[in-house]
Amino acid sequence: MKRIMTLLALFVTLGAFAQERETIWPKGKMPDPQDHQIAAMTDEVKAEKFKPAKHRTAYIEWFAAPAEETRNGGCMILISGGSYMNCCDVGLIKKWNEELTALGFQCVNFVYRTPRPVGLPIYQSAWEDGQRAVRMVRSEAAKRGFDPAKPPSADSTPRRLAPYRCPQARTSRCCSQPVPRPRRTNAWTRLTTSPATSTGP
Repeated sequence: MKRIMTLLALFVTLGAFAQERETIWPKGKMPDPQDHQIAAMTDEVKAEKFKPAKHRTAYIEWFAAPAEETRNGGCMILISGGSYMNCCDVGLIKKWNEELTALGFQCVNFVYRTPRPVGLPIYQSAWEDGQRAVRMVRSEAAKRGFDPAKPPSADSTPRRLAPYRCPQARTSRCCSQPVPRPRRTNAWTRLTTSPATSTGP
């Protein structure tokens, strides 16, 4: 009986920290595919049995929902930096998820294709993936209990997004606070501020 209870406790613990992964493109629908690109965080790439061919499609990864009593109706898409060469902010994604989930946000990690595409703007494939990811996240708002109209992004390179620095979240854009207009627009600001961004079906 003691062993059974220990196993049950382990399963509950694993479930609390489980991540639900969804690829964002249906088969054959991903725009501008290039054979040298992968969609994986750097810790995945370093794994002994990593196979690039199985990581061609960008994905979103849902983290565990915040506790019922702390939920604020916000959702944060966590985006790693890496100069479009890789998705390297493994530690920051973990830190943001812990801090923002405690504040009541539903968090989702977005992993886009890297390294930079050939013959296209350096941000092109990441931007296409990002549009699709935002659309998918917003489509699950009712199911997961957050407001799809709130600005949904926390990025590891503040200069790229010019985010509002919430006194509580510190490192991220806070959905519950007003966001000043960025001084410059670029791929990521268009992605995260446009109410109707979409690519593909």
